[in-house]
Order: sequence, then C-alpha cells, then structure tokens
Amino acid sequence: MQTLADAFRNRRAVALPSLSLLALSLSMLAGTAAARTYAFPHVFETRGRTSDTPYTFDTTMFLTYAGGVACVGGVEDPLSVSLYLYDDDGSPMRSTSGLDVCNPCTYPLGPTHRKESVRVENLFLTADEMPNSLTGYAVVDVPGTGDDVAVSGFIVNAHTSAFDLSVFGFEPTPIAAAANKSAAFTCGRVFTMDNLLYSPGTGGGTSFTFDTTMFMTYTAGQAGTPSGGGAAVDVYLFDQESGELLTDAVGTPVCNPCTTNLDDATRKSAFQLGAALPGGAVISAAVSAVIVVSGDAGNVALQGFVVNTHSGPLDVSMSAAPLHEVTAESATGLPPALLDRLGLRSYPNPFNPLTTFAYTLTRQDRVQIRVFDAQGELVRTLLDEAQLDGDHEVSWDGVADDGRQLPSGVYFGRIDTAGRSEVQKVVLIK
Repeated sequence: MQTLADAFRNRRAVALPSLSLLALSLSMLAGTAAARTYAFPHVFETRGRTSDTPYTFDTTMFLTYAGGVACVGGVEDPLSVSLYLYDDDGSPMRSTSGLDVCNPCTYPLGPTHRKESVRVENLFLTADEMPNSLTGYAVVDVPGTGDDVAVSGFIVNAHTSAFDLSVFGFEPTPIAAAANKSAAFTCGRVFTMDNLLYSPGTGGGTSFTFDTTMFMTYTAGQAGTPSGGGAAVDVYLFDQESGELLTDAVGTPVCNPCTTNLDDATRKSAFQLGAALPGGAVISAAVSAVIVVSGDAGNVALQGFVVNTHSGPLDVSMSAAPLHEVTAESATGLPPALLDRLGLRSYPNPFNPLTTFAYTLTRQDRVQIRVFDAQGELVRTLLDEAQLDGDHEVSWDGVADDGRQLPSGVYFGRIDTAGRSEVQKVVLIK
C-alpha cells in the first residue's frame, strides 16, 4: 500500500531568487461601482476609555461623504452605509447579554451629514454592555457607486496615563468583485510585506519585545456578498540581504510556505512571525515576506501589525506592517514557481458527510487527487485524468476505495500534476 511518505519522496526543492518588492498604494476611496464593500481584518477593543483608563484600546471608524465638492459627483438623497461587526469565529458580535451589536448598523451620509465617527465601545454600550475585551473584524457596505464615500479608522492606545497615548491608523481592504478583478496572476493575488520585526519573547508576557502579525479574514457570504469556495493564504519568508528563503539553524526553510486555509468555518486567522520561528529562535537577518492568496482570493482581507511591549506585558503599542499588492508590471522579480500554484483547498472543513476539494489549473495538465489517513495510508483515489486549465472541484464523501465508511479523524487530500503537488488537511466528524 502506498504511503504519503512515498508520495513525497521525489519532491524537488525549489530555489527562489531575489524579489523585486514594489508597492501598490491602496486608495481609501471606492473607485468603481463594484468596489463598495470593505473589510477591516482586525478590530480590537478593551473596556474603558483611553481618556481616563490606562492600558486600554479604543477603535474608531470614520465614514466621510465627499459628494458635490469640486469635481466629485453628488446625490440628492442620503446614502445608507452599513457596518457589520463580526466575532473572530464569523458570528455577529454580541453584548454581554447576547444582543447583536451591529448586524448591521446603518449611517445616512449626504450633503447635510458628511461625516460619521463610529466608536466600537459606544456601539456596545448602546446595545447593552461590552465585555472586558473583544477582537473580531468589520465589514462596511457602501450602496450605489460608492465613489464619493471614504472609509478609514484608527486605534488609540492609552499607556500609563490618559496623557501617554499612541495612535495607530489603518485602512480597510476592498473585497468581493473589485478585489477579484485586481488579481494579476492566475494563482490569485500576490502581496509583499517589506519588513517583519521580531525580538525574542511574547507580547503578552515579556517586556521590550517586537512581533509581527498578519491578520486574515474571509468574508464571502457575509454582509450581502456572494458565497465562495474558500481560500488559501501562503506565506513565504525571505532573508532580505540574500534574497533566499529564511532558514533555521540547520538550513531548513522556515516558511516554504506556511499555509492558512480560510472558509465559512474558519473566518479569521493570524500569521505570527514569532510562532513560525522554530522554538522562538533569535533571527539576525532582516525578514521580508511574499503572500500568495489563492482560491476565492477577492474575499480575503489582510492587515499587518507590529506589536511592541514596553515596560510590562500590559504596556503595549501597535504600528502598521504594510502589505503591498504586486501588479503584473511589478512582478518581474517574483519566481514563476511561486505564482504557479494549484491553490488546493476544501470546504466545508471540518465536514460531515461531504467535503469538496477545489483547485485551479494554470494550464492543461494530468491531475491526480488522492486521500490519505493520518498514518499516511492511501484510502481513496478521487481523480486521475487530464483536465483543461481553469477552476475545478471534486467531492469526497468520507468513503474509502473499498466502500468502507471511514471513521472520524484527520485526513489529507493530495493533488499531483506534472511537477506540482499540494496537500490539504481535512477533518471528518461523525
């Protein structure tokens, strides 16, 4: 019987050359009729106001109407902008008594009301009461063309007193149709993060540390957007000086890639540099990252932060770790092997009784899709045929090749084409 180890034995390592890290600035204004839904990938709030409570965070979002000014078109009737707040698990944010806080909250904007300031804590206090702290994400929907509405936000952090403050500004990410159209590569969307900071320790329990975190959210099927098939986020870490993959003490690449799968069951996740390093290793190299988002890439929003602890574990501040989307014009330094990915993913996951493996072929190829159990034994061959380029799907019902109903547990779907292979972990629950 063939094992998963056998299937991987002849896999070739791909050496990735230097990167050309060119930035694409993100606009705060919605530029087309399709680009009117935005996501804030990470919303963070603690109970208490920064004006009178040390070690607290306040998150505020701004909605601004610019219609009728200079060359900007206007509307006679107010626009009704909708704000949705979601918990980390994708459910609506709720107060301490279980009331929905913003599902949605609506704000009329127009010539007579040009700006709305939305404080997250006030939304909770209006509904009922907020917990001691909360994290999640937000989606903003602007009706009509949305050309004349700007969306932005910032976090105010109080340190030792109300006069010891830091402010961190952040912009939303366009999602859904407009973002899908911006993908420059058949594998999906490609981003760079130019400088990742890290020093030993954890931001929650060690003084004078740095760590870089990238939050990622998947919003398909929420806030009125169409449902999707899930997405995969691959992170590759590089030594800035050599341009080679970042390696550990014995020369093994740290992230080649580190993969996160997002779908309806996993709406939000985070990549943390300190957690990716083996044993929290000290790194002397300057680190950059390339992020490839495949599958339903337009419904994925990314946001990078650097968290810095100061005098103690409660005294922290945040700063931006900007992500830049790579365009076709700026991608000449990116290795073809990095962009020529299959984007294997599955939904739903965990599943019962059926899961679907989705993938994308950049060219006509022979495709083999197999399922292995946690011991590496082959249990099912789902597909072995030639296919045209494009998006494809194949389903698995938890049944082995011999007709057995397989038990609950972890399984691995593997796709193989000529020179390419990827693995997706799935969990069967009965």
